[in-house]
Amino acid sequence: MMTTERLLQMLFVGYVRSFASFRWYSRVNHADITAKELHHFSEIGERIGFVVRREMNWEHPRDLCWVETVDPGAVPFLYLERESKQGRMRHTIEKMLDPQNGAGVPVLVASFGLLNASSFEIASRMLRDGVRDGQSALLYAWIGDREDAPRFDVRADVITEARCLTTEATPYLNAESAAPYWCMRFEGGQPTWRQREASKRP
Repeated sequence: MMTTERLLQMLFVGYVRSFASFRWYSRVNHADITAKELHHFSEIGERIGFVVRREMNWEHPRDLCWVETVDPGAVPFLYLERESKQGRMRHTIEKMLDPQNGAGVPVLVASFGLLNASSFEIASRMLRDGVRDGQSALLYAWIGDREDAPRFDVRADVITEARCLTTEATPYLNAESAAPYWCMRFEGGQPTWRQREASKRP
């Protein structure tokens, strides 16, 4: 049975396994990967029957939404924000949890280009405490202390009303290419999902 929790797990697994196809070269900037990620999620939404909207909600524009109809008042099934700057983490999560943006949306996806471990924990706690009844969220980010760090992890939390599951993937450069680009893998070939502390909401 494909639950919302399972859907979010598979969205992250697909992101990891597809990442090499993004051809994010080691010498390009964050604008390139932002465009490629938004295109990736646009294609998934369209292929399973959703209408994909960019900058939906004029007063509080959302990066990407999956909706079931072209009705301007349609409530999205999925709402995604992509942010490259660690300094905008709180703003991004608050924007997603704002009732004018997130109310009634079953699935929230927050993607960050680079966060340190502490910022990831804060973002995860904000989502765990902030999602409403009937909502679920996927949070994922590259984890490192700086952009030129010798090693990164890519961490993901899948958050539902009942629990929070977490896993990691390892990014690496394809050194066989004349122009190295980033790939990802799960250690052992498969993700290992572990349960972590749930929301403190009453």
